[in-house]
Amino acid sequence: GWAAAESPQAVVVVASQLTPELIAEGLVREVVHAVQSQRKTLDLEFTDRIDLGFETTSPELRAAIEQHLDFVAGETLAESATSGTLPSATPESLDIDGHPLTITIRAL
Repeated sequence: GWAAAESPQAVVVVASQLTPELIAEGLVREVVHAVQSQRKTLDLEFTDRIDLGFETTSPELRAAIEQHLDFVAGETLAESATSGTLPSATPESLDIDGHPLTITIRAL
C-alpha cells in the first residue's frame, strides 16, 4: 500500500491505496471533464454560465456528485446543478468509469 522514490537529497513515501473518498473524487473529476467537453460541443464560451442537470442509476456516482456538487458547479460555471434532467436541454448519455450518467446543460 505504499510507493517510494528517492534521490540523494530526499525520500518520498506515498500511500497508494485507493480510499472511497479518493475514488469519489476521481469520479467527480471525470464528471467535470465530461461537462467541460459537452460545453465545448455546444460551442459555449469559456465564460458562459450554465444550469446543469445530472441523472444516474449508480448510487456510488450519485453520492459522489452530491458530496462534491459545489466543486462541480464552480469548475463548470454552473449557476445551478441539480439531480434530474433539465427541460429544454438536450441530454447527453455518458459512461463515467463504468457508471451511467446523463447530463443536461442549459446556457444562461
